[in-house]
Amino acid sequence: SGTVAGALPLVSILDDGEAGYSASGGWTTYTGVGTQGDFAYKVVGSGTNTATWTLSGLLPGQYQVAVTWQAYTNRPLDARYTILDGATALGTVTVDQRQDPVGLVENGVLWQDVGVYHLTGDTLVVRLSDLAGPVGSYVIADAVRVERVGEM
Repeated sequence: SGTVAGALPLVSILDDGEAGYSASGGWTTYTGVGTQGDFAYKVVGSGTNTATWTLSGLLPGQYQVAVTWQAYTNRPLDARYTILDGATALGTVTVDQRQDPVGLVENGVLWQDVGVYHLTGDTLVVRLSDLAGPVGSYVIADAVRVERVGEM
């Protein structure tokens, strides 16, 4: 009761390594920690290399987007996540990956809220760039959480 047959879930979590995740430019998988036991990492660069989470089949509406990573001292101060409605950028948020994500805790995972976005299409994309600093630090790509929080 309370569930409509064929209804899409209100919350979608997409981890690195799952269908819908892709990476360009030499990201490496680290196992043993992270959402579902792993995460991807790459030394900071010029911004030409990205990790991308693509969530398809969504209904138009308002979505709260959150990200997670494994904090450590060798992470960037300004990891850049861009949120897109299909190919249209809706916004870019920077996070300090040296600090733990702050916000929602769900199933033992800490999630950092990066905003609520209005999706007009059916595909929400989160793209993490390797453009960050300081030089020599490692950008972490782990998982994205998307929750439908309202109609258009």
